[in-house]
Amino acid sequence: MTLPQPELRAQRRLYSAYEVATLSGSSPRQVGRWARLGILCARAPGRHRFTFRDLVTARALRDLQRVGVSTEHIHRALLRLRVICPEIREPLSALTLRGLGGRLVVRLGDVWLEPVSGQLVLPGVLDGLPQDLSVGRVIPLAALGGLPSPSGSQRPDDWFDAGVVAEAEGMDPEHIEGLYKKVLALDPSHLGALLQLGNLYHREGSLRRAAGCYLRATLSDSESAEAHYNLANTLDELGQWAGAVKRYEEALDCDPRMAQAHFNLALLYEKQSQRGPARRHWRRFIDLEPEGSAASVARTFLESAGPNPRLPLLPR
Repeated sequence: MTLPQPELRAQRRLYSAYEVATLSGSSPRQVGRWARLGILCARAPGRHRFTFRDLVTARALRDLQRVGVSTEHIHRALLRLRVICPEIREPLSALTLRGLGGRLVVRLGDVWLEPVSGQLVLPGVLDGLPQDLSVGRVIPLAALGGLPSPSGSQRPDDWFDAGVVAEAEGMDPEHIEGLYKKVLALDPSHLGALLQLGNLYHREGSLRRAAGCYLRATLSDSESAEAHYNLANTLDELGQWAGAVKRYEEALDCDPRMAQAHFNLALLYEKQSQRGPARRHWRRFIDLEPEGSAASVARTFLESAGPNPRLPLLPR
């Protein structure tokens, strides 16, 4: 079957851990842990290494955790599913999932199975659960082009999902902006919408509008490393170096392993001729990402006697 072009674009795009965290409503630390456990595949090298299928899986993981299913239980269930259903390469994005009393149950044909115990769930047990306990928002990749229209919905996440898909399809920025603004009309503190809208404004060169969105994102979630990091990048581009340093430091307080924050903060210190703190962050960046062109840049700075402020920031 030939997939429509929007689906092909969504499949081919790669996402960073921070994009997966933002778009799934998780944290970068959670995404990293899921990748280390093999729950997310992280199949491509570098910072942008997750696919749309990983994004779908992350949304499922987030919803399962919200109804009390632990990462450890999900990991055990996934290992069992790979034995029970070897033909299904990525069960968490391909099957219908629900949480039941802290356990993951999956639908296989006409029956529901609890993979860890191998027991079937009795008929009617799931039917009695409130709707909000169902992880029914998991979308198989093949159904990407068939997302329901959020028209009339009062759920912020419905409009947010529509914005994500609109971006994947390369739709008009004004249309995408309208979708994210609808999210914020329903939930002014929606972290994902604030970050995505900020990214949209940044791509269009509207730096002050982008900074406003990122600032609101830091107020919505003070522990969002990406919100602080994106605000720091934008403040740096606006020439507000003191504010940028503060925000990079806050991003690193949230996630000390955020390599790109170490890189950009080191570069910002270099631009201010503060070689001591710059060298500290260059070394930390190399510890975290010892290979690649960015690591070569960091080593060049460590070996040099003076700064070169013309180098660009690492991307979001």
